[in-house]
Amino acid sequence: MSTLDNDRVVATMRAAGMTVDRDNYIAVNWGDPPPRPWTPELESQIPEALQDWDWFQADNTGENESDDDGLELFHAQGDVQFEHPAKGANHCSQCEHFIAPEGCRLVAPPVEPEDWCTLFAAASG
Repeated sequence: MSTLDNDRVVATMRAAGMTVDRDNYIAVNWGDPPPRPWTPELESQIPEALQDWDWFQADNTGENESDDDGLELFHAQGDVQFEHPAKGANHCSQCEHFIAPEGCRLVAPPVEPEDWCTLFAAASG
């Protein structure tokens, strides 16, 4: 049995006669327009058989990239007052969006532990 057979969204799509693919899954599960920016957490909620991580890779220019539907994948560094290195006491390494060793769920790379932006949210714990 496929993991798709146990998914309620896939069942809804099949019942409606829709093609079972990533784009339709996003439309049924999140609506139109889908959440922006599109994050790894959202992509991971899609059944593995439908996930497409290739389009999720941002280049190192800090420019926004998008998939075929125009989903903004990351915020451009210039749009979030990005500081390298941070001028204040808060740093990316202290943020809930930071992915060690050098990444962010919301901001286009490169993002280093000593950086900061306006999306900063102190990590709990």
